[in-house]
Amino acid sequence: MRGGLSPVILQAANMVVATDISPAMQLEMSQEVLHLRCIDPAKNKRRFYAMSVEPTLFGEWDLVREWGRIGRGGRVRHDGFSSVADALDALAALAKQKTRRGYKSTREERRPTRSQTD
Repeated sequence: MRGGLSPVILQAANMVVATDISPAMQLEMSQEVLHLRCIDPAKNKRRFYAMSVEPTLFGEWDLVREWGRIGRGGRVRHDGFSSVADALDALAALAKQKTRRGYKSTREERRPTRSQTD
């Protein structure tokens, strides 16, 4: 517990994030990006979806989303929110929607490298 705040945890696509956090922790969290992929060779489908919560210059928070085909430039959308909790709620809802549509976290897909298995 930092700064007397008790964190409220919510889980979005196997990524745990805190919603009631101190400003110092908010800055740390602004560096986190949730990367999702949907790959289906039979349908020639290779898509990515990335989301992050970032502070704006005006004291608000943006949910930044980028999506497209893997290996190509994607589209970017910024949705503004007045609080980090609202932005994280939107991120969690989108992550849940994307996982229902077949997207998986890139953290789940990573396999151990040879040096990690030795």
